[in-house]
Amino acid sequence: MKSKTPAAFKTRARILNQLGEQLIKSEGIALLELIKNAYDADATFCHVTMENISDKDKARIIISDDGCGMDVERIRRSWLELGTNYKESLAANEETKRTPKFHRMRLGEKGIGRFGVHRLGHKIDMFSKTATSKMETHLAIDWRKADEVEMIEEVPVSLTEGVPIYFTGAKTGTYIVISDLKGMWSRGAVREVARTMAALNSPFEDQGDFSADLKLEGSDEEKSWLEGVIRFEDIRERSLYHFDVTMVGGRITSFKYDFSPWKVLDRLKPRHVEWNGVSELARMVEDPTGRKIKDIDISCIGEVNFRGVIFDLDPTILKLGVQDRRGFKDYLRDNGGVRVYRDNMRVLNYGERGDDWLNLNFRRVNRPGERVSLNVIIAAVSLSRESSGELVEKANREGFVQNEAFEKLQAAVLYALERVEAERNIDKRAIREAYAQKAEDAAGGVFRFNAVSYGVAALIALVGMLVGSLSVSGVTVLCAFFY
Repeated sequence: MKSKTPAAFKTRARILNQLGEQLIKSEGIALLELIKNAYDADATFCHVTMENISDKDKARIIISDDGCGMDVERIRRSWLELGTNYKESLAANEETKRTPKFHRMRLGEKGIGRFGVHRLGHKIDMFSKTATSKMETHLAIDWRKADEVEMIEEVPVSLTEGVPIYFTGAKTGTYIVISDLKGMWSRGAVREVARTMAALNSPFEDQGDFSADLKLEGSDEEKSWLEGVIRFEDIRERSLYHFDVTMVGGRITSFKYDFSPWKVLDRLKPRHVEWNGVSELARMVEDPTGRKIKDIDISCIGEVNFRGVIFDLDPTILKLGVQDRRGFKDYLRDNGGVRVYRDNMRVLNYGERGDDWLNLNFRRVNRPGERVSLNVIIAAVSLSRESSGELVEKANREGFVQNEAFEKLQAAVLYALERVEAERNIDKRAIREAYAQKAEDAAGGVFRFNAVSYGVAALIALVGMLVGSLSVSGVTVLCAFFY
């Protein structure tokens, strides 16, 4: 006869360190998670302040908002209860899936914002106040203590209420101070976070009723770290091609394309193309030039808007209209690509540096002169959170799960891009024809060189792939070099 032995799961305190490192990939994503928390709290702003960020002993990161705030019970359930379904239950309920003040679809469903704090530093002091309370709640945690105890229940946590310090009178919101930072911050790291935050909202839509900003406090050197950062607004007018495409179900319901030559390109005229869902091109299909035509239907995602601008990096064209060509190219190298937004809030890592979720660079191998690469396009795919529920975000916040809905989204965006590229190629040829002789006289036949370069790159890439000596990434780098 077997005897029963009492047994139960236990959680060691070190799980906090493990989850913080594994669920939150970078400091930029950590801050983005905290900004999303402010958005879900019906805040109108989220200020991120870095103080003495290069001095390990004095460095602090402060995140503050004017949202609805949290009381003791809310903090216990949403911050101190790991694995809670609090936010998920709110999002699943028809009455609570939207925030009460601005009626926003809630962004945070996984409850991992607290691990964003842990990713940044060892100590947290969080102050919060709601509209129904005269007291301010203070949560204090030293994550280093988790290394000194065995079980998670033994980690010391201080949760108190007191006279308001940051939210006096009728003010509400949350104020988080992170200290004893986990790593040293460099100028490059700060600028990278600034770049991520600048792309929080689509540059093609109104900012709306919520904004987030980054500020540096400390030495004069630290304060200068954000100087000279080029913004999208600074280079937008340097784009030549613009497009705005809306897709619903299996069709493009609205297509708009504009060629807008700079004033200095006075041999050219602007061109506008527009059509709707009744056009023969509106039906979305995979591989329209191939033998097997498969319809694309994104009904499971809802309406998809694809909007963006495309630049021309031909050296001769740049000489005619861009003064800071080095800075211009560097910006496109770091920021080029296609980003994804839900309710005008960024879905990472789509469009981050090096991310090519549409395989734009690889698809240029056979037709390098006709298809766009990452470093010439800045675009946004905009979705509705409410209707795109079949696109499931990964727990680590690195994009969507690779399911059927995601594959349909990829196919639809690529179809729309092919229609844009077809129009762009008409205007590219017009530019070359209008300025070819002048360009050859001034630059020694740069247009002929580019044409030969494209052919050589494609030929070498094809041979390399056939003999197995060149990887996909190698092909991409090779074509980018010749571009």
